[in-house]
Amino acid sequence: MSRPFFFVFAAAALVFPYGPYGYRAGAQTPHEASDAFAGDTRLGQKASLRVEGLPVSELLSLLSQKSGVALSVEQDIGDEKVAAFNAARPLRDILTDMAILFQNGWERIEAKGQEPRYRLRRSRRSRAYEDGLAQSTTRRILAQLQAQVQALNESPKQLAKRPENDPIRTNLSNAKTRLGTLLYGALSPSQQETLLSRHACFVRFSDLNPPQQTAVRDMFAGFIAENHAEIQRMQERHPGAVIGNPRLEPEDLDSDSIRFFADGGRGSMTILFSLTGDLMTAGVIYWFDKTARSLLPIHGNPYTGKSLVTNASLPEPKTVSAAMREKEWLDQLRALAETSGNPVMADYFRAKDMESLFENPAPALTAKELANATNMLDAFCRPGGCLWWTSGKTLLLRTRTWYVTRRYEISDRWLLDVSKHLQAQRGIPTYADVLRLLDLTPEQMVGLQSGLYNRGAGNDVGAAPEKEVLAVHNLLQLLRDNASPQGNGVPVPTWEEINKHNSDKTLAQVILTYDTLTPQQRGLIPAYLQTQPHQYTQEQCTDFFALLYRPQETVQVGTGGYKNVTIRVFGGFGTGLLATREPLYEMQKNGSNPVILTLPLSVPDDRRKNTRVEITP
Repeated sequence: MSRPFFFVFAAAALVFPYGPYGYRAGAQTPHEASDAFAGDTRLGQKASLRVEGLPVSELLSLLSQKSGVALSVEQDIGDEKVAAFNAARPLRDILTDMAILFQNGWERIEAKGQEPRYRLRRSRRSRAYEDGLAQSTTRRILAQLQAQVQALNESPKQLAKRPENDPIRTNLSNAKTRLGTLLYGALSPSQQETLLSRHACFVRFSDLNPPQQTAVRDMFAGFIAENHAEIQRMQERHPGAVIGNPRLEPEDLDSDSIRFFADGGRGSMTILFSLTGDLMTAGVIYWFDKTARSLLPIHGNPYTGKSLVTNASLPEPKTVSAAMREKEWLDQLRALAETSGNPVMADYFRAKDMESLFENPAPALTAKELANATNMLDAFCRPGGCLWWTSGKTLLLRTRTWYVTRRYEISDRWLLDVSKHLQAQRGIPTYADVLRLLDLTPEQMVGLQSGLYNRGAGNDVGAAPEKEVLAVHNLLQLLRDNASPQGNGVPVPTWEEINKHNSDKTLAQVILTYDTLTPQQRGLIPAYLQTQPHQYTQEQCTDFFALLYRPQETVQVGTGGYKNVTIRVFGGFGTGLLATREPLYEMQKNGSNPVILTLPLSVPDDRRKNTRVEITP
């Protein structure tokens, strides 16, 4: 049995650095769709589509059922969602446009005595191009930090020659920030990248070279003086009272670590450092605007860099203007296709708010300029953060930051499975349901707590910074096999139920402590500690505790009727927690701030019921 196959990449790109923020795509001669589809008359069947944000895998399944052509796709790219609107047109044209939109290719698979089958795939080169774009923000931040490290060599006179609003001049005028920059400069490139990707990096004081240790001791001496003076003031103000502030001493450095943190989320990031686990020894190294830059122009092929075809068949400006009157993006796309006659195909993200897009404000266009079809389509795409180009008469639209946004996107497969399970339980999750979050990457966990997934879902739900979500991800990994003293199959208690256990002295039934951890779980505590601001000794690690609870009984309802359940995750270290007089108070005092997570009870903005796929000969 032979299986010849052909890849049909309607657009592919090589990756070349281009300036400080972007990439230039080098064109590669594409193969024609006929290379894979040649001789298959079944692909001449015509299909009309109304698809409003459906996973590619689901759309291909529908097309297969109705056309009799076996179509499949690699799972990761099959989870990507597409919107498509067109009157009847050849199936081969629809499939070719789908490959162009996502920079994929069709593989033809043949077996003796069987009709050809087709599989949608993405090449290594396409993936490398997308990964290169996605790393643009990281490279920009690393470059700015490196520039500040190099500026440490400038004399005060040279530094003063920089513009007054120059961030490096401002930062290095602060002694604490200068020290933090010096210490950051001692990190290896891999440690610097770890700091940005994992949001934390620890370096033992003993691993610093002698000049660095001296600089740290000098700065730490100032912190000690401030600390002792503050304790003295409090003792004088409250004679005989127990002062809770820990007292810093010079030897604290010897057994501790310098901590670096990357804090923030969607729009900004702050690089901080701390000389010890006491956060009064912390300082800021750099603050960044993390808003995504426009790496790609608003029109033109984003993969090949080719500009628009001059004789492209574009919708009339008045048609585009009329479509813009629709409130929702998917409705605008549908209206544009129906009134213009142009097929329209676009990507679609439910985590659409995850990445802000920075652009200089577009100049106001005159009525004469808006009469130009290209200008009008630019105006159509700009509010939604999209770019556009054409494939024949088809209008293709792609989210301008798709290479970042897709990392936060959650598959509909997961959303449907989890929400269906929770609906069967009337919205009451078990610990095992919460641990389903480990099916997601940390970035997807951030996405689930942000953007459309929780917009308008109540005041109690707020998007946690990425650093906190990563810490919770590590904590959930620790709890995977044993998240509750009563097992993972029991419901997560409400806060009201937690307080009842407190009154009944039965908190041991809901709070997980070190004694109830398995040996494997105890071995995961060091990884969890790497996400915490404080340094803990091995003895303190045995005081570990964790608690999951629901803040309220009610289900949260957000934008478009999206429903979710709120969970708080709480972990920390408290000596003899359950034996104390006020264990809940001690838990809150010794634990990290509870991080709010949500579990879906529905799929946000799910328009599957509107799907129409019709095949004609």
